[in-house]
Amino acid sequence: MAANAKNLDGDRAIALCLGILTSLTASRTGAVELDALCTELDASEEGIDEALSLLQSIADERSGARIAIARLGGTLSLMGDAGRLAPLRLTEPEANALSQALKRCKLDGDVRARISRALDPVQTSGHADRLLAGDALFGGFFPIIAEAISIGARMRMRYRTAGQSSPSERTIDPGFIEVSGDAAYLAAWDVEKDEQRSYRLDRIDDVVLTDDSVIDHPFARRSTAESLRDHGDTALIRWSSQQAFDSCTWAGLDRDRARTLEDGGVEAPVSYTSEAWLFDQILAAGGRIVIASPPELRDRLIAYAR
Repeated sequence: MAANAKNLDGDRAIALCLGILTSLTASRTGAVELDALCTELDASEEGIDEALSLLQSIADERSGARIAIARLGGTLSLMGDAGRLAPLRLTEPEANALSQALKRCKLDGDVRARISRALDPVQTSGHADRLLAGDALFGGFFPIIAEAISIGARMRMRYRTAGQSSPSERTIDPGFIEVSGDAAYLAAWDVEKDEQRSYRLDRIDDVVLTDDSVIDHPFARRSTAESLRDHGDTALIRWSSQQAFDSCTWAGLDRDRARTLEDGGVEAPVSYTSEAWLFDQILAAGGRIVIASPPELRDRLIAYAR
């Protein structure tokens, strides 16, 4: 058994706290023997007691619930559900956002590797390279925005729209982050205009958390197709045949507005947020897909192909 572990350093304290919660959560009865726990975690009773004190001082940010662990003789028991560890299920955009943020965090190599392995099913799904195009995707304020969403804090931010030469200030209640194409957006409630708006993360110039809490708003979550139409540009695309059109799975493809041409081809509008992505799809089709309009987009495709 390890020597007295009083005054644990930060890393050791975190490791012990997580080890205790993991063992209690894994136990069917929600109880573990202290001696067995000390052996498993290579810790002294004093070290376990110090970690228990730390754990029971933690409260959930939203509910205020505290972790309750009872010690009766040589047995530790978890009381209630506040301390139970449950798997965190991320959506693909959330996992990609976390992966991108981890690249900029100065984490221990082993910690980074473990988290990367946990995210691996998402990272190798075929979409991660397109979504994680570099820091430009999530801008420089993703951690503080994620914190505001987590704790329900109102924000003031400086934001620059596509046509603005300088940013303007907005007061917003953050809702959620979504990814469309190779751009990420914050869905938030504009307090002054009293309506939902979307803001590209890479156009945010500054963020400050206020002392005010958000209030409930009727946020509308859009589908990928709706998000592409809201955030992106639209081009008229032509497929050489009905079969080529039917096999296309692009989220921004508006099938309801498709029309069949006299030569058997099909034309339909496509919404997109990344020209490079659209150009890559067209070039990969080997002539079966072309841009019908606008003509300037065709010109940029030719320049891109060179």
